[in-house]
Amino acid sequence: REAGWGPPYSDLGSGTWIGAEFIKEAILRLNDGVDDEITEVVRHFQNSEEPLQQTLNAFDIPSTASLARDCIGLAANGNETCQWIVNEAAGHIATYIARVFKRMQYEGDELTIVCVGGIYNSPYWREILAQMTQSLLPCKLVWVRPEESAARTGIDYLKRVVG
Repeated sequence: REAGWGPPYSDLGSGTWIGAEFIKEAILRLNDGVDDEITEVVRHFQNSEEPLQQTLNAFDIPSTASLARDCIGLAANGNETCQWIVNEAAGHIATYIARVFKRMQYEGDELTIVCVGGIYNSPYWREILAQMTQSLLPCKLVWVRPEESAARTGIDYLKRVVG
């Protein structure tokens, strides 16, 4: 097991982590009076009775994680701040994978990785993660995205493939 202990201290690189970094960036921009595509995404959460920064600061985990899709989408469209967040997230996940690989003492030529979770719906995310992970490992990586994105589906898939 690597990471996966839940936010806020674990799960670096997860959708929740990406969303939290996006919120931090939005709050900084709102504080500076910047109005751009990042602040535009969060404006629809505006509660007229309080500053948007206060609303964002009180987000729960599912709401925070929901912003990952927007951040990844903006990154795919060239937003440099979101690209930085996505690259940092992929770097964390790639490092986790490499650490598990090392502990497994894997000696094969090919390794299958099952991708589960909402952020893996994005081809942009999958490509960034695949590139970063491949740069850390000596074998060919095969990425599998099950039809259903639940963790149980990934485990069941591996049981069928490996036996």
